[in-house]
Amino acid sequence: MTRPDHVLTVLRRNPDLARLAAGSFDFDLDRAEHVEEVRLASGAPLRVVAGDDTGGTYFICADGAVLYASSEGEAGLIGASMEEALEILFGLPGWHDYTDLDLAADDEALEAVFNRTEDEIRRSYGPELDADRSTLLSGLGLLRLPRRELLRRLQESLLRTEPESTVQVLSRHIEFSVTPSCDRARYLALMDNLGARLGVGRAAAPRDGPTAEVSRPSCRVLAGAVYAEGL
Repeated sequence: MTRPDHVLTVLRRNPDLARLAAGSFDFDLDRAEHVEEVRLASGAPLRVVAGDDTGGTYFICADGAVLYASSEGEAGLIGASMEEALEILFGLPGWHDYTDLDLAADDEALEAVFNRTEDEIRRSYGPELDADRSTLLSGLGLLRLPRRELLRRLQESLLRTEPESTVQVLSRHIEFSVTPSCDRARYLALMDNLGARLGVGRAAAPRDGPTAEVSRPSCRVLAGAVYAEGL
């Protein structure tokens, strides 16, 4: 049994945990279907595991990474594993609104954004958000990490989304953007920072934005900027 299956099995076998995940964090095992039949452009296996109340869907890829696809045609990797994805979902409820946050912002500014979002969730549908989070993390054996660290992991996962992770609806290609919204200067800075972490250099970057197509199989596409070993 793989580790992703273990985490999901624990969640599926515990109705109370599943209810908390669906209620306060909008990760609903009962919504494990997409609005349309989909597949990866690469042809690799793609398994639906949960959905949210907007029609979005969570998938597990063949390598264990978790891909989120919205009902509006946006898609991107949100974690290298189901464990990491759930730590992000439970630690950063409302994560959809954080993809364009600047990691260079000071802690006070970031915490203000996080707190504002969580206060809205508590008022709207998750009054026991903090207790529910603690119960889920403990019950699933997940880590409670600083929110800045979770944000960094989320944004770096999105930036690792490659063309092979493109979601197709039957034979129709879905156009999507997975790059945190930002101006060109900040976008390139994000690319260079991630490239430095991966030990690679930026070979090329899109002139007009974060979307690019390449045919060189030796290159990795990180949200539009092309990185290649040794360049």
